Amino acid sequence: MLAAAGQAFEELFSPPFRSVLLKCVGFTIALLAGLIVAVEWSFTHFVAWPGWIETTIQWLGGLALVAASIFLIPPVRR
Repeated sequence: MLAAAGQAFEELFSPPFRSVLLKCVGFTIALLAGLIVAVEWSFTHFVAWPGWIETTIQWLGGLALVAASIFLIPPVRR
């Protein structure tokens, strides 16, 4: 099992896998940024809550988006 993990780590830096990894990370960051902008816009234009509730919702929403981004990195087979 350790040998397989070592081989997988070595393959992590190969050019084909690196390009796919960078594309997935870029897509995830772009999607997270878009979702954050959409949530911020919707809360500022449609909901008027006290400041501490808005801050709490923003922090929890950001943490939820980061946790959900794990599922956005698809397994890639070459």
